[in-house]
Amino acid sequence: MDPGPTDALSATLAAGGARLDAREAWRGGRLPADDRDHAGLVVFGGVMNALDDDAHPHLADTVALIRAFHAADKPVLGLCLGAQLIARAAGARVRLGAVRERGFTRLEATPAAAADPLLAGLAPPWWLMQWHDDVIEPPEGATLLMTGAVCRVQAFRLGRATYGFQCHFEVTPAVLDYWLVDENAAAGEPDRAELRARIATETATHADTAMAFCRAVAARWATLMGDGQAI
Repeated sequence: MDPGPTDALSATLAAGGARLDAREAWRGGRLPADDRDHAGLVVFGGVMNALDDDAHPHLADTVALIRAFHAADKPVLGLCLGAQLIARAAGARVRLGAVRERGFTRLEATPAAAADPLLAGLAPPWWLMQWHDDVIEPPEGATLLMTGAVCRVQAFRLGRATYGFQCHFEVTPAVLDYWLVDENAAAGEPDRAELRARIATETATHADTAMAFCRAVAARWATLMGDGQAI
């Protein structure tokens, strides 16, 4: 999904010294051929589903890139669609239209989260933003880190440093405002006025702690790479 205003994840990584190389593949931007010139990979969300290669040919290229970074043991971070593409890259099932979640949702930690490099010491439960219809089956060998009442697989880790988060922990209030008026992001919403009002209330309650969660996770993820590396 086009984030519009700057998201908190990118801002945190840039503030920490990472050189961000943003590729807008859904707009025709060319993805890197492989992992050689980058120390890590972040895959954001999108309005398309993770299997729609016919309409969005860049998805298959993104899956191949995820596999290349994972095979090289370079950190990968996927958010929403990005997490679904990681699951696809690992051979797991993505179930289309299985769950509709919009707004801030209570998420719980699994026992494995207590020792995870990104989540250890970040006290659950967490209230984080959701904007998805499709859900992930856990990839084989993945460590489940976060769960929700409606969508069970909310965060997982593959190997040392490949992470998928179904939630949108990166969204700022400004990004949410953008999504709520964007025709592509809000397509199919039966009552946009109700959605806007509900998310405004939830944002006032949960945005500050969600941004703190984002900054902590982003900073920890960045330590999985070398200093001053391109992402």
